[in-house]
Amino acid sequence: MPMTEKQLQARDAKRDIGVELLASVRQMKAGAGKVPGVKPKAASGTPVALRTDSAHPKRSTNTAASQ
Repeated sequence: MPMTEKQLQARDAKRDIGVELLASVRQMKAGAGKVPGVKPKAASGTPVALRTDSAHPKRSTNTAASQ
């Protein structure tokens, strides 16, 4: 059952979003934010080919400027 607006406000008034965000960032940096083994699939159910950073023109580390 969804919470009412009043219940949501009462719950949120007790939260410290800054502490929650900091804890989340620390978990991600520690590797706890990773989900191993998940591969995206197209609507047809076939695996989607993902581009690597070297295939992305703005993220490529193989540019003439970096050589």
